[in-house]
Amino acid sequence: MAFAESCNFEKLNNNNYKQWKFNIKMQLLNLGLTEFVTKQEPVLDAEATKADKQNFELRKAKALSTICLSIDENLKSIVYNIDSPVAALQEIENVFEPRSRARIGALRTKFLNILFLPSDTMSSYIGKISQAAKDLENAGKVIPDDEIAYQMLANLPRSYDNLVMQLYQLDDVNFTSLNIQKSLLAEYDRVTVREKSEARPKEPAVFSIESAVSRKKNSTKEFKERRKCFFCGTVGHIRKNCWKFKNANKMPTHQQRKPPTFKQDELSNPAVFYASAYCTQSMDIEFVIDSAATEHFVNDINLFTNFQKLSSSASMAEGTTSIRGKGDVSLEIMDNSGKVSLLLKNVLYAPQMMRNLISLRKFDLAHYSILVKNFKMIIRTPRNRLFLTVPLIDKFYVIKAKVIKMQNDSAAYISDKDGIELWHARFGHLNMQGLKDFSKSNNVYGLENLKGNVDKCDTCCLTKSSRASFPNIDKIRTQHVLELVHMDIWGPAPVKSLGGAEYFYSIIDDYSRYAVVYFLKHKNEAFECFKAYKQAMERLTNRKIKRVRSDNGTEFSADYFEQHLINEGIKIERTNTYSPEMNGVAERYNRTIIEGVRALLHESKLPKNLWAELVNTQNYLRNRFPHKSLKGKAPLNVWSDKKFSVRHFKRIGCVAYVFIPKRYRNKLEPNAQKGIMMGYALNTLGYRIFFPQSGKITETKHVKFNESILGVDSNVQMKDNKFRMVDSFSDFELSSNETPMPELSNKTECEWKRVCVTRQKGKSKGRIDVYYYPESKVRLRSKNEVKKYCESKGIDYNPDNFDFSPKLILDDNKLNAIETQSDDFSTDIEDISDSEAHLVDIKIPNNFKESQMVPERENWCNAMKEELEILKVRDVYEIVPRPKNKNVLGNKWVYTLKKDVTGKN
Repeated sequence: MAFAESCNFEKLNNNNYKQWKFNIKMQLLNLGLTEFVTKQEPVLDAEATKADKQNFELRKAKALSTICLSIDENLKSIVYNIDSPVAALQEIENVFEPRSRARIGALRTKFLNILFLPSDTMSSYIGKISQAAKDLENAGKVIPDDEIAYQMLANLPRSYDNLVMQLYQLDDVNFTSLNIQKSLLAEYDRVTVREKSEARPKEPAVFSIESAVSRKKNSTKEFKERRKCFFCGTVGHIRKNCWKFKNANKMPTHQQRKPPTFKQDELSNPAVFYASAYCTQSMDIEFVIDSAATEHFVNDINLFTNFQKLSSSASMAEGTTSIRGKGDVSLEIMDNSGKVSLLLKNVLYAPQMMRNLISLRKFDLAHYSILVKNFKMIIRTPRNRLFLTVPLIDKFYVIKAKVIKMQNDSAAYISDKDGIELWHARFGHLNMQGLKDFSKSNNVYGLENLKGNVDKCDTCCLTKSSRASFPNIDKIRTQHVLELVHMDIWGPAPVKSLGGAEYFYSIIDDYSRYAVVYFLKHKNEAFECFKAYKQAMERLTNRKIKRVRSDNGTEFSADYFEQHLINEGIKIERTNTYSPEMNGVAERYNRTIIEGVRALLHESKLPKNLWAELVNTQNYLRNRFPHKSLKGKAPLNVWSDKKFSVRHFKRIGCVAYVFIPKRYRNKLEPNAQKGIMMGYALNTLGYRIFFPQSGKITETKHVKFNESILGVDSNVQMKDNKFRMVDSFSDFELSSNETPMPELSNKTECEWKRVCVTRQKGKSKGRIDVYYYPESKVRLRSKNEVKKYCESKGIDYNPDNFDFSPKLILDDNKLNAIETQSDDFSTDIEDISDSEAHLVDIKIPNNFKESQMVPERENWCNAMKEELEILKVRDVYEIVPRPKNKNVLGNKWVYTLKKDVTGKN
């Protein structure tokens, strides 16, 4: 009975844990049992008396009984075996608030999905968020204070957008949940008071002596008498009952009512808008009048009557948005008083904006008066004449207007034109209309939505002119990749490529139009390239080639080629004599590639022996450009069934600045070297850069570009039919006491001598020791010794310049010592392979039989002989009779090409 009198709250059940937890805590505090509310077990002092101990045990028993008696009978099993109030509270908490990832995940989802419901007040909405954050904290997950603040602003009604935008501008110190809570509660109270004041109060019934019908008639009559006509301005009737409005509508059609005009002094203020009535075309659009916007914003460039390109940003509620330009926008608004024309000046173009905004601040700066009343915004001129009435639509004051284009509209698409021309050049002068359609297809990353019309490209007109063609139907009839492949060889080229190639061999998949090119020195190399293509693509796609289509060239109709196709079960399709149209896919592809190469050579003035590099680049770009038979998709989209990126695309032939590693320069030399952009690395992540002064090509990722200038036109001069890079400092004359800047070099300050010595005696007979001798004749036997020596002498140390592996020369089964100077192992930053992608100068055989069929057969035999001799000298194996009834392990030759530090095989 005593407990029932003191404990008047509901007992703990499966649905009221949170409320019970608060109530039991308050009950314990009320009974003076404060020490049992904490999560740590209270402990008596060692010097406590017997009376103190008895009192403590009584208080402990009282706290435990209070907790247990406040639990429902169905849940008392939780605390049956517990004799401590702190342990009892902890056990109950573990049952109703378990600490686990599943509970944290559920609470976090609940925290993020709290919405402001129509039935909520601001205090209840904030309370739900605070309670959810507290639950997460009790479960072991502390939510940062700024995250709570962001959540309070995330799901508010749209009527709070202006306040939210202002709160997002707070600095980090003031952006706290407490400050956000205060601002939201104050705004909610303000809106609540305004809505109550705007509500029309009803007349008390105690003062009414009229009937309900009479009151209704009188109130309606009084309301009608107070209404004002929007056409003539007279109080007492509305526009549809106005005789002036009716007479105006009876006027002949050729005498249209003119919109209201304004004197020049009313709009001569240097504001951002003024009236205008000259237009040629129009389209419907919505504008929101925003009191928080400091400038006008539109998200469509086609709305401008003139346009100026910019590059900046503006702060918004969600962060910052990019500003692409500014200009003027002319509007024609249909108001109750007729048509009103409005010209917005210096409007900012922000394509990421969701709505078009008109700044209310600009009206105020122009001395226009604004009155918000009865769900309308009334705007008056500085002379108090009615200018515009804006209705409240979906909690926003929205102007529905027609955007009119001025007759002198001549510069609206400057930035679009620049953008599409730049991307046209980046894609190697491929089809411009296809590029525009591709930018709208959402099939790649990094390609903006290109708009506007651009005149014909001069380079394309000069290099892609052809005869008029007959119309044809370009329709894909295959259903899967590798069901049909088209093949053709182009050549011979007027000049050989850097790798000595005269032809390129193109293989195109019919279903995806994905193409691969190989570069050939001779046409009979096409067979080996086809086998490599077949093996690679079938493994990549897990499909088999079913049909091949080619012309009747001897490289394709050779017996060994046809026999290989028959053995593989591949159907052969040939063209008729003098009918290249039957192999139109491959023929047209080669034409597209060569036209692109001609365009790039003409535009960049690069040497013609780089045609293979440009063919490889054109093929790379063509696989990533939309094909008309693929319905706006690129071949790579269909081939890989994935979305790829073109953010890394750069203009072919532009100036490139290649980073020079520290070991190839000193502290006073430039850390970059100029080159020319040639293409994209296929086996690594980077670009292929051409160095005209050395005639070599490197692949690197560490490079920057200037796409506004072409490398040959601005940075390279031709001398004796060779290219020479012109440095920025070469045009200046040096005085007599100055010395030219040293050339890029990797030589150290010490001359090294490499010596290989063969051991003639002992168990290690035949072993080769490698030593390095500096100028001081000190013998160094390892890289660690070389490093220590360089550090002691202040010499630059590069481990790549020292090779301690033995190099052997076999001559009559005798080993000779090899002496190499420092030039043999020095490297050069420009020393890289100058062969094109997919061009294999030396074919690596897969087995012994193939090694005897390649042109380098003699070299492979010598390499195998040398390897056997080395194994024999080192006693790697021993020949013994074959054991009976034993399995013998097989072995085979593995062939590969190794290059030394100079890049030689």
